[in-house]
Formats: sequence, C-alpha cells, structure tokens
Amino acid sequence: MLVYTAIFGPYDTLHEPAPDFPSNIDLVCFTDQPLQSDRWDVRRLPSWTDPVAGAKYHKMHPHKIFPDRSYTLWIDGNMTPRAACAKLPELSLDADLIVYEHPHCPGWHIEGLRCVSRGKCDPEAMHRQMEHYASEDLSPVGGLYNGGFLFRWRNGATRRFNECWWEQCSKYTMRDQVSMPYAIRATQPHLIVGTLPGNIYESEYVQVWGHGG
Repeated sequence: MLVYTAIFGPYDTLHEPAPDFPSNIDLVCFTDQPLQSDRWDVRRLPSWTDPVAGAKYHKMHPHKIFPDRSYTLWIDGNMTPRAACAKLPELSLDADLIVYEHPHCPGWHIEGLRCVSRGKCDPEAMHRQMEHYASEDLSPVGGLYNGGFLFRWRNGATRRFNECWWEQCSKYTMRDQVSMPYAIRATQPHLIVGTLPGNIYESEYVQVWGHGG
C-alpha cells in the first residue's frame, strides 16, 4: 500500500500520521519545500512556475510516478492518513476509482462559479471550460466528488482517466473538481467509480486539516 501527496509552494504543512499507523504502508510526499518528516519519504523536486500545477501533476499521474504499484491512495496536502486506509484495497475490488462525494456543492457548474467568485482561477478560462462542458451535455447537477481523496487501481481505465483529467486542467484551469466529472464521463463505461459513504470530514481513512496548518 502506498499513500502519497504533493506540496508545492508554502501552502500546506506536512502532518505526521498517528503512532498506530501501519509500518507496512509507504508514505511519499513530493515537494519543493524544505519539509522534514520521521515517517514520510520526502522527495524534493524543482519548483514549478505554478505551484498548484505542480501538485496537480503528481495527483494525476500515479501511473507514471509509481509504475510498479498496483494501487495508490492520493490525499491532498492538508490531510493525514489514518490506519484504516489499509482496508481500502479490500473495499474496492469492484471499482477502479474510490472517492467521496463533494459534501457541499451539487455540481461542477456551481463549483466553477464558486471558484471564479473566490478568485481561484482565471474567470475567462473557467467560463470557456464551463461552456465546453455544457456544449458536451455534461449534466451540471450530480457527479461532483471531492478531489482530495483518490484511491486508484493501476489499469488502463484509470490511466485514461488520469490523462484526460490532466489534459482538461492544462487546457482550461487547475480547478480539478470542475474537470473531474468530465474526465470520468469521458472514460466510462470502462472506468468504474465507487463512492465511500459519509463525509470526508468525518472519514475513518484520513484526518482533514485546514490549509496551511
């Protein structure tokens, strides 16, 4: 089992797992920051011009970064894995991708508008992105997942999903929760998505912290 994350720029703090975290689970953090850890394998890399893009690239390319791993768990930099994440491979035998539903937003269109209103993206790029998805008849309601928690088996379906997702982020904006439903639909019916019950903020698999703390 491998859990990984990426922290580019002074955005998040790397948190140590609890003492009972299984020793046979590998933890890898890609970063351009001077982070240190007793438990994480911290891999220093050159900075990206856009630190958000640096983190997203690693999020969306486990098939390239870890070619010998059968499955991986990505968690955002503001999360800490819990011991229960060791159970995920047993839960996901019927799915290629395991996620949580987004706890607050009903769909990608509202999420896109929120990103614009909060200054998290280029408004013109986001509007082009939303217009494209609307022209492709992507339903604006439902199918929005939390992009900070991704358990993936390494296979052809998840590779195509990862590559489509990165293509959309590179073409439009790095707001990956907006493009994720499009990438999922583009990969179906081959990609099977499973959703975990409950809310990621009450997850037994990860602890969610505030960004930067």
